[in-house]
Amino acid sequence: MKKLKLFITSVLLVSSFSLASCDFLSDDGGNVTPKTTEKDTSTKTTEDNTKYTVTFDSKGGSTVSSQEIKKGEQVTKPTDPTKDGYTFGGWYSDSYYINEYNFSNKVTKNLTLYARWNEIPKTVKYDVGTPQVTQWTDSINSKWIKVAVPITNTGTADVYLDNCSIDIESSTGSLLKTMTYINGYPEYIKPGETGYYYGETTVDFSETNVVAVPNVEVEKATNDVIRYDITDVTISTDTYNGVKVMGRVQNNTSEKGTTVKIAANLFDANGKLICNCFTYLENNLNVGSKVGFTITPFAYDDFTPSDVASYEIYAYPTQYNW
Repeated sequence: MKKLKLFITSVLLVSSFSLASCDFLSDDGGNVTPKTTEKDTSTKTTEDNTKYTVTFDSKGGSTVSSQEIKKGEQVTKPTDPTKDGYTFGGWYSDSYYINEYNFSNKVTKNLTLYARWNEIPKTVKYDVGTPQVTQWTDSINSKWIKVAVPITNTGTADVYLDNCSIDIESSTGSLLKTMTYINGYPEYIKPGETGYYYGETTVDFSETNVVAVPNVEVEKATNDVIRYDITDVTISTDTYNGVKVMGRVQNNTSEKGTTVKIAANLFDANGKLICNCFTYLENNLNVGSKVGFTITPFAYDDFTPSDVASYEIYAYPTQYNW
């Protein structure tokens, strides 16, 4: 009995070993390799397409287009903007110009970059032209002389024509008369513009070959040059003063004009200044308003409206160069 049990046990062990060591068979008798499932351990990367806007505030300079930058990329440095009277000083990440922007930085948010400007120092330079002298005798035999001294602004700063004096000398250099408190018209002139010191007076000498020697004082302007629009200008005969200038002045600025002065320079066909005349508006010039004016010279019997070939008329508020 014991021998039978041992035999059966041996047969079972051999069968188990054979099954463990054999391949599975397919239906056609071939071997079938058991399939195994492998776990996918790879990590999928999701691309971040976030974009940010970089805006360039040129602070009054030429326009610089904004840029759309992908997160983590760099801003393309634009061509330097330009601004009259200034040199470009770089782009800053703050409007106080503390931190200059580094274009190698990666963009991680919306940005505004601010242009810094360095003002080019402005110079006061001017040219004193040859004085234009005219003498004549009026209808009551009074002898007159008028002098115009052209001042051309050749610098880069606005300038102010302060009062000047003009010595009238004989051809031999003798002093005949001094004209004082001669005003400039207009008082403020921009670079490239020409203003005139202009004065007239009666004289008690008969010499006609005289020379005018001006003593001018031109200063750097402490005020902005303000000009109002002039329209509807006519120049016609005036019963008592020879000519009269009429027109309209309009306030095209954002501020009310006070004590507005209107000055007219009249020129002949040769470009010689034959008359300066001016007036003041009776009332303030409100923003956007348009007001008529009439100007008559002080005493000019030596020319008529037909002598006027061109003119320059300026309207501006009274300013003090303090």
